[in-house]
Amino acid sequence: MDEAAKRFAELAEKLDPKIVEATLGAARMEAFSWLVSSALWFVGAAVSLFGDFLVSKSNDDDWSVEWFGVGIGSYVAAVLCFLPGVWTWLDPWTWTAINHPELYK
Repeated sequence: MDEAAKRFAELAEKLDPKIVEATLGAARMEAFSWLVSSALWFVGAAVSLFGDFLVSKSNDDDWSVEWFGVGIGSYVAAVLCFLPGVWTWLDPWTWTAINHPELYK
């Protein structure tokens, strides 16, 4: 990490400060776009769970094997949509890009 920061500092001395700020801003913007896109993963999980809710409400009396599979499949889809969204918030590189973009990549 220290070597990357030193190389960035050397490059910053050679370039115009506006270019350096634009580069740092681009790294921050990429991290913020990851956080916003994680909302799409959360929406996908919510839609999947809502679909399961609708299916379970319409088939209260006669649960067949096919509808049970749809219910299980929607829960699996919800988990698979939820995990990438959570990982985006837990990923240390997301927060490194926001707080210390000179160390990012």
